[in-house]
Amino acid sequence: ILSELFGGLIGALTSVVALFVMHRVYGAMGPNTNMPAPQAYAVSLMVKGLPSSSGFFTGFITGIVLYFFKIPSAIIGIGIYLPFIISGTAFLGGVIRIIVKKWFPKQDENGTLVSSGLLGGEGFTGVLIAIIKFLTIFKGG
Repeated sequence: ILSELFGGLIGALTSVVALFVMHRVYGAMGPNTNMPAPQAYAVSLMVKGLPSSSGFFTGFITGIVLYFFKIPSAIIGIGIYLPFIISGTAFLGGVIRIIVKKWFPKQDENGTLVSSGLLGGEGFTGVLIAIIKFLTIFKGG
């Protein structure tokens, strides 16, 4: 339990520092900025309440229809929720996975490992670049 406590505290502190650095380097977060932060924006909309009840009922009915047709509603939600650059990239990754699975079935599991590594590396690289830019700004350069 103690290790979970320290792990949680270290993760929380690291996240706060990383967000501070990203905000300092890239500016505001939200729609139509350098950092769209779709999840944070969606949560802020939920906290504020939906702008219209018609939007809520449209989504509700759409979800029910998708459920009865056995269509995963998460696919539609991700397409609406994320900016095109992110959902388009996810779609392209899915197409590549289908091709690899069909033509190179033994490499399918390796593709998952490579994809996970690329996603983790992209996030780490983004934070590292922000830290370098932050240090440059902090030094006055």
